[in-house]
Amino acid sequence: MTNINKRPLPKSQAELLQTQFHRLIGSLNEKQSSIFFGQLLGHEERVMLMKRLGAVIMLSDGHSRYRVAKSLAISPATADAIANRLEHGGYDQLLKTIRTSTQPYKHFKETLLSLVGTALYLSSNRAPRDLVRKSLRRK
Repeated sequence: MTNINKRPLPKSQAELLQTQFHRLIGSLNEKQSSIFFGQLLGHEERVMLMKRLGAVIMLSDGHSRYRVAKSLAISPATADAIANRLEHGGYDQLLKTIRTSTQPYKHFKETLLSLVGTALYLSSNRAPRDLVRKSLRRK
């Protein structure tokens, strides 16, 4: 759970620190960023970020709020909040930025949709678990 200090940094200090933080992250290669996020954030925080990015991508691709919430195991309120922000242009720069990294974006999206499809398939109770396990082992 995120705890925020009741005495925030002065705005100028917060902006300077944020700028330096962005520069630091931007300078990392893939291995370094894996170490950085792996040691700085807890498992739940990393999963939350991945789910949030997944929701932005799925909603921008036209998936329903219900499908996003159900397949990513996020609350309907979270899906609504992300969808509302998306509808008001709140993720325009994010989407533009990540889509310029065509290969990493494509691989993330393919993996996301593959896992989402498997999650929906499992939750429908129509799939024998053995078939799902086999499909997961092949990947």
